[in-house]
Amino acid sequence: MLNPFGSKAKLLKEVERLCIFNDKGWGGDTSSLEKIELERDARIERIQELISKVRRSSLPESFLKGIEDGSIREEIEGVYIQSLKKHFNGAAS
Repeated sequence: MLNPFGSKAKLLKEVERLCIFNDKGWGGDTSSLEKIELERDARIERIQELISKVRRSSLPESFLKGIEDGSIREEIEGVYIQSLKKHFNGAAS
């Protein structure tokens, strides 16, 4: 079970927020394409900060690849959040 106040739980929440923003536009400014990109940049920056607080080896490769190649930026289906949840549920936290 994850510590609800730990970095991994915060990472899960932030990835989920990015996905919801991408899908529904909730939780951020969607008034222009520029503001959408700025919002995504800020969310990716927060995700990267949280990644730096956990061991990279404790994260699934598919998630890290999505961060590195940028595919997480516009992801709307929840692939990365589900990958993290599955990984964390199977790993000792």
